[in-house]
Amino acid sequence: MSPRAALLGLLLALPVLVVAPPAQAQPAPAPVMPTSVPARVDVTVRVIEASSKGTRVDPRLAAQAASLKSTPFTAFQLLDEQRFKLPDGRSAEVVLRDGRRVTLTLRGHDTRAARVHVAIHRGGPERVETDLTVARDRAYMYVLRTAEAGVSLLLEVDVAY
Repeated sequence: MSPRAALLGLLLALPVLVVAPPAQAQPAPAPVMPTSVPARVDVTVRVIEASSKGTRVDPRLAAQAASLKSTPFTAFQLLDEQRFKLPDGRSAEVVLRDGRRVTLTLRGHDTRAARVHVAIHRGGPERVETDLTVARDRAYMYVLRTAEAGVSLLLEVDVAY
């Protein structure tokens, strides 16, 4: 028997392995996004006093603990919390303890985010304005005032719908 014939016989005697193509990883299903939005958005505004002195956190801010930890502050006190149901184009106002007014206007919302215009009235014609895009069912932390006597004022705008 020739070497070639012996090799061929050996190969034929081996069990046949069927090699399947490598398994393809299936992409994770995309998160289900709501296809509709309600006519009104629940907007919660929290005015928070923040400081780098101490570590006390107001127990009413327990749900905000993760976002507060991302700030450079270590102590937090909830000064005010107000809730509004706003349709697109409508405004709500929060009056701060120092007399300043904060006007929030819901510019619009879709399945992913709400657009909120914030105007801080400092008295007279002077005011600071900014536009926020807040992801659906999320909050945005905005610094109203920084380090006055070691204390800062935070404004949290929370949208849910």
